[in-house]
Parts: sequence; C-alpha cells; structure tokens
Amino acid sequence: MLVLLDKIIIFLLCFLPYFGKALSAADIYGILGAVIISCLCQALIPERPNCTALSPKKIMKTAAESLFSLLCIFFPALLPFLPLTVYEAVRTKDLAPLAFGGIALACSLANAPLSCLYPLILCLLAVYSCVKTLKNRELSEKNNRNRDDSAELQRIMSRRNRELRENLDYEVHITALNERNRIAREIHDNVGHLLSRSLLQTGALSAICPKDQTAMKTAIDGLKDTLDSAMNSIRESVHGIRDDSLDLKTEGKKILAPLSERFSVALDCDIGEDMPSKIKLCFISVMKEAVSNITKHSNGKKAKITLREHPSLYQLVVYDDGTSGCKAEMTEGMGLNNMRERAESVGGYFRISCEEGFTVFVSVRKG
Repeated sequence: MLVLLDKIIIFLLCFLPYFGKALSAADIYGILGAVIISCLCQALIPERPNCTALSPKKIMKTAAESLFSLLCIFFPALLPFLPLTVYEAVRTKDLAPLAFGGIALACSLANAPLSCLYPLILCLLAVYSCVKTLKNRELSEKNNRNRDDSAELQRIMSRRNRELRENLDYEVHITALNERNRIAREIHDNVGHLLSRSLLQTGALSAICPKDQTAMKTAIDGLKDTLDSAMNSIRESVHGIRDDSLDLKTEGKKILAPLSERFSVALDCDIGEDMPSKIKLCFISVMKEAVSNITKHSNGKKAKITLREHPSLYQLVVYDDGTSGCKAEMTEGMGLNNMRERAESVGGYFRISCEEGFTVFVSVRKG
C-alpha cells in the first residue's frame, strides 16, 4: 500500500502544473502513457522490494519503462510524467530506464533548463520516496521476523520448561520410590531379623520350660504370639512398601541394561501409577524371563519392551528381531511355562509369536 500511495502522490505532483490549463494532445498522451505503464509495472511485479531476478515479467516491465523513457527524449511533452517511471525503475532496480530517463533530462536541460527543473525535482523526490519506502518496509519485515522468532523462541522455552518440570517431577518420584525401597530393606534386614531371632528364643524357652511352671509357660507363649503378630505386621508392611514403590519404567530400564552391549534396546512405557502391584510384579517377572531368553538364544540386533495402558486392559510386549531364540523357546520351552503361569495367576492372557522375530504378548484386563 505504501508504494501505491507514493505513486498516487507523485502522479498528483506531476499533474499539478496542468490544473487550470487546457491540455494538449501531447499532454494527454503523456498522462495516459505514464498511468498505463505505471499500472502495467504494478501488475507485472507487485509490491516486492529487491526484485532483481530475471524473468519474463521483469523483462516486460523493463521494456515498458525503457520505452517511455526513450519517448521522453524525442517528445519532451512526456517528460513531466517521467518521475512515475523513475519510481518504478528504482523500486525494482532497473538500470536501463534510469539511464534513458537521465538522457532525457539531460537533453531537456540543454534545450530548456527552466521547463526541465520541475520534472528533475520530482524525479529526485521519486527516488527519495522509493528508497525511503523500501527501507521502511525492510525494517517492518525485519521487525516481523524478529517478533516471529521471539514468539517461536518463547514457545520453545515454554516447552523446554514444561519438559524440565516433568523430568524433575519424575526424578522426585523415582527418588521417593528408591527411599521407600531402602527403608523396606532396612526394616527387613534389621527389625525383621531381630524379631525372627526373638521368636526362635521364645520358642526355645517355651520348649524347655518345666510343665509345672504353667504361669511362666503361658507368659512365654503370649510373648511368642505377640512377637509373631509383630513379625506378620512388619512383613506385610515391608511387602506393601516394596510393591507400591515399584516403577515399571525404572525396572524395565534395569532389565534391558544387560542387553545394551549386544543389542539396540528401547523401552516404550505408557502406564499410570495406579497399576495394581500384583500386575506390576507379573510384568516384571515376564520381562526378566523374556530378556533372559533373548540373552541366551537370540541372534538378533534389536530388543524392545513396550508397556501400554488401554482403557480396559494393561499390555506388555517384549520383542527381539532374532529367530533362533524363537525356535529354542518353541522346542525346548525355556521359560515359557513360567511366563504363562505368571500371566494366568493375575487372570491375564499370554501368547508368543515367531513372525519377523520373537515376540511375547501379555495382556491383563483391568478390575
């Protein structure tokens, strides 16, 4: 729009000397020629700065501008509207029309300096207006690019911050699970062993206690029952802490770690934290058995574990691209019964496939 506005202003300034004056045929031809060529150039090459590539449209535009500039040399009456052509030539960096226009102005200055002064000033004004408009447009486009780059950078930073927050939450979650496992191990190793020792001692005391010491024997038996209840309570708590602190993604990485030297390993885990612990233990056992078979029998190069939570079921897929492991599994049954029994113990479905490698499928319905 700025280019069009500039050309309208320049045309009005070119037409200014003709107000209140009868137009001759040459004047009318000059006006019509300048307007037609200006509109033609605008149609051939719209408002695009720095248009220097050679193309049919560019050739036609340059030819039209050069023709009008040449006519200005032989018909000085057309000279007042030369600024429109000069503006278009500067806009698209056409040197030929500018050269012919300069020759026309030089000839006019030699013949009639006063009559050429006004067109010369307008030509200089057209050059200045065009350069100024193109610079403003370039600055505007640069600002738009900077704004777009800034918006894109902000989106990238927001995404990175979100990923960092998610990773931090996951690390905190894993740290909490590891701490719970540590506490469970310490309770089992320390308090559990002490209670087991106390149970053995009270059992021995009860066995050697004289039969006539009924009160003492009753007290020892009561103490044994109390210690036994405490042992059961601690055992249930330890198992509960251990089962709740299992993280399938972490366990899957640990199970796949031994394969990383020979295989290209991958883990794809998409399961929520509310998965029942018995199903977690089932999947971990199946993964361990399947990876053990891959280590012993597979001749492939890739291994992948996929854990998925669907609306109605949980799914485990262990895949490797080898073939010998599948034959060994089918013929010798290495680990197959153990994996099937694990899956069936939680009401799951188990099968294996030997198509394009060896694949173990386990699915367990929710609820």
